Amino acid sequence: MGIGSAAELVARAEASEAVAALLERGDWYLVGSRAAGMEDDLSDWDTVLLTDSAVAALPRPALDAAFAVDRPAVAGVPDLALHVRWRQAAGVDVDVIGPAERETREREAPAVWTYELRHAVPLRLAAGIGEPYRHGVASRFADRWPELASQAYRAFRTSRNEAVACLPRADAAAQALTAAACAAWAARYWLLAGGVPHPADKWLLRALERDPGSAPLLAAIRVAVDLRGDPATRFDALWRLWQLVG
Repeated sequence: MGIGSAAELVARAEASEAVAALLERGDWYLVGSRAAGMEDDLSDWDTVLLTDSAVAALPRPALDAAFAVDRPAVAGVPDLALHVRWRQAAGVDVDVIGPAERETREREAPAVWTYELRHAVPLRLAAGIGEPYRHGVASRFADRWPELASQAYRAFRTSRNEAVACLPRADAAAQALTAAACAAWAARYWLLAGGVPHPADKWLLRALERDPGSAPLLAAIRVAVDLRGDPATRFDALWRLWQLVG
């Protein structure tokens, strides 16, 4: 039986000698969809342990044993049904993130990392590292969001032009690829322009749904990426995105 709550997650961690010893090395947070209130029946328990030095993570079998995760057996070539059962097992990940990895995440994906830490839920704070670091990340994002929004806007304009250019052509895969890129940059820019960090792409539209006034943008995005619509309809949706974002 899987974990039912954050309190149970902590209790099982503290009952495991190996996990408890690991958690003494840093500050432990719940992140991901469960921390942001977007979880569904396919959500696992994503957690991070912020440490002040490089620390080896525990292997998955050890974590599964500690948190009583019952994953389906994998035999042969996996399929979607197996993937769904694997996700429904609600596994627990403890991603150990030392100083070097934190620097990399903040440099390479500042908006996503800020979003993750903004919604992070403290589970066990043993090292006094996490809260000052979260405050620092938020402060640096507050200084950088205008620059990040400007970058996102330029990427939106480029990707929108590419998406429109593909519509009269017969390559449906290219249409899908460019429309998705355009939609993602439109969503990122919309949030960043309001000084708000954004999540990774899987949850981008869910985050946008929470933003007041985003309904017209969401409607245009969904039409623009729907290949069941004819090219003329998708062109109109891409033009609408231009009007809303530009």
